[in-house]
Amino acid sequence: MLDWKKWKESKMPLMDFLLLTLIYWESNQKTPVKIKEHLKDDDIYTYFLRLIARGYIREGVEKYYLTAKGLEVFNSGQDNFKDFYELFPQKVPNNTGGERILRAVSMDSMSGRDAYRRWKMITGGNEEKERHIIACLAAEITQRTRQGDLAYMNNISTWLNKRKWEMYEHLIELPQKDPVNKEKSI
Repeated sequence: MLDWKKWKESKMPLMDFLLLTLIYWESNQKTPVKIKEHLKDDDIYTYFLRLIARGYIREGVEKYYLTAKGLEVFNSGQDNFKDFYELFPQKVPNNTGGERILRAVSMDSMSGRDAYRRWKMITGGNEEKERHIIACLAAEITQRTRQGDLAYMNNISTWLNKRKWEMYEHLIELPQKDPVNKEKSI
């Protein structure tokens, strides 16, 4: 269903928003429709060119992809993925003196967009869950840095797929205080 509220917030021409919505829906399908295959009309193609020029989408060989700017149109409220992505280490030292890549530099990269889709699938847009996962990631990074084993951290896709934040939830949970008995028995 078309989200009219998001259209008004976007301040985009309706045709641009409709096409952007189709690309967004396509990107969330397991078997994409490949809108690009169905485009033969030059008039419609000019709308896609306008979306590309404005930085909302980029053109691939078989289909169009949303950029980070395009994804922002569909995010409700504050999107914590950017905070998560920037917190997640890009590189870590390996045991041979080199570096191991854990995530791409850009969220607009193919692996960045894949991580975003996984993030949205896992969190379902639940802001509390998103903040919880970010807190767990921060706790893991802190613990691994202190212990000197940051080199063993999983890459971003594996970390999300295997729900690695669950291993560090105990580090962010507040300890429950025992009730203090002020009366002392002799």
